[in-house]
Amino acid sequence: MPGLPSVFKARVNSGPNYGVWTQVGYRYGVNDQGAYQEYTERGPGALVDQDMQNFFIPNGWTCDVTSEKAGFKLLVARAGWFGNPGVTDWANELAGNIWEMEPSRTDKSLLDADFPFGTLNMNIEPIGNCLGSAGSRQAIRAALDDSNPIWGDAGGGVFGVVLSNMTCYVFDDGSEPPYAPTVAEDGYTYFSCPSADAQIAFTLYKIMHSGVTSFPVSSRTIKHTQLFSSQYETLVSYANVDRVISSASMVNVEGANDFDPAVWTVPQYNPPVNYVASPGDLQYGWLKETPEVSRISNCKWRTVNRYQFGLWLTQLYGQVL
Repeated sequence: MPGLPSVFKARVNSGPNYGVWTQVGYRYGVNDQGAYQEYTERGPGALVDQDMQNFFIPNGWTCDVTSEKAGFKLLVARAGWFGNPGVTDWANELAGNIWEMEPSRTDKSLLDADFPFGTLNMNIEPIGNCLGSAGSRQAIRAALDDSNPIWGDAGGGVFGVVLSNMTCYVFDDGSEPPYAPTVAEDGYTYFSCPSADAQIAFTLYKIMHSGVTSFPVSSRTIKHTQLFSSQYETLVSYANVDRVISSASMVNVEGANDFDPAVWTVPQYNPPVNYVASPGDLQYGWLKETPEVSRISNCKWRTVNRYQFGLWLTQLYGQVL
């Protein structure tokens, strides 16, 4: 009919004899292609062609015309229910694009922890024959497994721990050779650890000996959700799955700048002070999980990408992107 908008809802009519009814010839609903609207019109062929050319086709409706007897025609015009004003084809649909931050807590071993605000951080650099933080951790584990470890002066004012099997860990920076280890003349086997770790290692030992082996740390997950109809062409983001992504790349590569910066931002983190085998092999970042794809109501689809924040080993996950 002349004056039809590109997308319209059914006009509700009422009268004293007919009650309430919707506009004649108008249908709407949901099918496998999503929500739709359909308008049918039967009349003289010239009028039907005029309505189709002047109102439906310019507004993106798909039209089928059937010729009937006596010069009459049947017009069936169809369009999607959603779209931008004046645009009804599904190719112009905009997918829902939602970025969220989900806080969480996770347990971390005391010996593997990096304490950014505490004082129980052990040294990382080996000094001479000193084993570095690896030796300090080894001393703590060995003391926890021993029935009667003795902590205290290991001689010459050097702090250490002596085990029942005559193994001795001394915190002297390797200044009293030959600690490589070497079995000394008195029958003890010596290992050298950083002198700065002495009280830290003893404190961690006392804490763990009392039964506390881990502590909760704050963690977070970034979740990216997209909602779209079955007619919307999109690609699920499998790129960089199982890779660790830096905060900068979360914005530049993964497109996390679509969220409102006034609400939350992707945090930046300093490199950790500890490492496993070589400096820099532990890195903070966001581990990208395999995306979730699901069908939801109203014939729509949902994809969810999750990025778990953590301290990751580059030998396992590769260099941070």
